[in-house]
Amino acid sequence: MVQPNLRSLTTLNDIATNTGDLPAFPAAALQIMRESESPTCTAARIADLINHDPALCARVLRLANSPYYGLARQIADVQDAVVLLGLRSVRNLAMVAATYAWMQQPIRAYDLQPKQMWMNAFGTAYIAQEVARAVRVPDTDHVFTAGLLHDLGKIAIGLWLETRAHGTVRVLVRQLLRKNATFDSVEKQVLGFTHADMGSHLAEMWNLPKSIVDAIKYHHDPDACEPASKIVDCVHIGMVLSETMVQAVLADMEKEEAEKSGTTAERADEPEAPVPPSPSAVPGPMLRLRLKEEDLVDLRTRSYTAYVGYARMFDDPHVK
Repeated sequence: MVQPNLRSLTTLNDIATNTGDLPAFPAAALQIMRESESPTCTAARIADLINHDPALCARVLRLANSPYYGLARQIADVQDAVVLLGLRSVRNLAMVAATYAWMQQPIRAYDLQPKQMWMNAFGTAYIAQEVARAVRVPDTDHVFTAGLLHDLGKIAIGLWLETRAHGTVRVLVRQLLRKNATFDSVEKQVLGFTHADMGSHLAEMWNLPKSIVDAIKYHHDPDACEPASKIVDCVHIGMVLSETMVQAVLADMEKEEAEKSGTTAERADEPEAPVPPSPSAVPGPMLRLRLKEEDLVDLRTRSYTAYVGYARMFDDPHVK
């Protein structure tokens, strides 16, 4: 049994401040996000901010030179990348490069395999931004970042469960998950709060914009956000649609690896592109964003093709 005082002892702030391996949002990435919102933002300014963080700069250039973009020539510096790919594309590359290293790790407490969380985070970000563009939400950059960070709380809680939590807590979590309970219900029963609460708490500590904090907090329950937020709605739809894609894309990539190693006979057939959720699965966001079922079908078709390409780009072993 869980200790009766567990909920009173285990607070959001305890986990946020006492788990030493928690990631810190890179200062350069935060500056880039804020600068890109300025009406006077320039390519030179964004390039300068990226260049101030050598590790971030290296990752951005590796991604920009990946086969996915198929550029005719090598990109030698960040300002060159901004000119060729566009300011918004490089801004988003900086966001994903800043988070990739700690999002690609397995999260054993949630039974998430290596890169599984990363795939879902990026998929959510990409699809949410596509939704935002389709319905003309003005803050598409906020939508992308919110989608990328929506499951941030799982990292914090997962690390705490692995390194700090009492053994009985870990046992209870595994027992509950074996009964096919949802992550949210397990979190509430064990901790008294969810990964959405934890993630939004960290986002507040990082001084991220309120729109991003709200999207992280309400990504599973957009109807609870008051007042209603189109950014929250976009992230929710992105999350739901991304979850239908991740397993298919991972299986596809595993099959390719099997073919290279000569073990294709043991692999399953290539999965088909997943069917998008029906509007009934996301009624509030669909209504508020004025989306129809055919919009989801079109979004799935466009997103799946791009998602596979991006998944391979970020699977580059040289991008660390």
